[in-house]
Amino acid sequence: MLLNIIYCEYLEYLGESLYKICESKEIFNNDGTFNRLQIDDQDYNTLSVSEAQKKARENIKVQKGISYKNILTSNKIFIDYKTQGEYLYSKYTKSRTNEIKYVKCILSNYFKELFLNADKKSYEANRKPKHKTDAKFGFYKYDVKFSIIKNAEETYYTCVILVRNDANGKKYLYDILDIKKNIN
Repeated sequence: MLLNIIYCEYLEYLGESLYKICESKEIFNNDGTFNRLQIDDQDYNTLSVSEAQKKARENIKVQKGISYKNILTSNKIFIDYKTQGEYLYSKYTKSRTNEIKYVKCILSNYFKELFLNADKKSYEANRKPKHKTDAKFGFYKYDVKFSIIKNAEETYYTCVILVRNDANGKKYLYDILDIKKNIN
């Protein structure tokens, strides 16, 4: 049974008079542990995948330079110019179904909330020469649980946030991978 619900619908200032409406709830278990981020974002309901990708591109663009902190690890991740390209056009994303691409686009609005509540941090060494500098110190992976409400129906998912450890010592959001629908 889920007892505690923190509801979030506010305007978040993103600079240059841009505001984002946060339409999510953090759902907690009876013992106070985090259960999932529940997203009720109606802005995407009528968009095609290509329109959703265009909207996601804009979401990421306005977040460049912003950092978000994880509660468990106190690690900060930054959004930079590479995030947009990898997030929307990676091999992983291109090979997914339209449903998963659509979900990934919605998640571009919730980087802060997802990373804040991510858990089970693990390390993965850099395996590709192209990451010699931008992931010199490898990658961190964080597990995340979330759900999306569409047309009054809630669908549950899990995913992995991939964070690259740059040669400059900072951590950057690289991609969101392994998005899986769960049956509850």
